[in-house]
Parts: sequence; C-alpha cells; structure tokens
Amino acid sequence: MHALQACIGQFRSSSAVHGNVFLTNKLTSAKEYPMIKPIRRFVKALRGRSRDEKEFAYLSEARDLIDLEYRQRQIDRGLLGGR
Repeated sequence: MHALQACIGQFRSSSAVHGNVFLTNKLTSAKEYPMIKPIRRFVKALRGRSRDEKEFAYLSEARDLIDLEYRQRQIDRGLLGGR
C-alpha cells in the first residue's frame, strides 16, 4: 500500500512540475479541441438521464403545490413516481 501511495505522490509532484497537465481540464477545453463538444453531446445522449435530471423532470410535472409536496416526499422515500 505504501508503494502505491509513493507512486501516486511521485506522479502528482512530477505533473505539478510539468504544468499540471493531468490535473486540469485544459486538455478538454472546447476552444482548443472543437470536436469535444459534439462528442460530449453524443455520449450524454447514449448515457441517458441522470437521477437528478429524472427527479427534476418529475417535480416539474407537478400541477400544484400539494402535488409538488407529494412528489418531494416520494423522492425522499426513494420512490421516483413509479418510474
């Protein structure tokens, strides 16, 4: 375990010396790599909606305040409206 931690420490210190190439999002900048944005959209479409997105969509369908509170309680209980 200590050998692994030492390797990680050496990697972090060497990447810090070389400009944090591996520790920043500079490589995935849309300005530097214009093809990244369409690829991200494609991957997001394949992946489907996240739990947060599903919950937001479910809450957005509420008809009134009572329905909204009911839906919030369902989500808190772990029930996503039967979906």
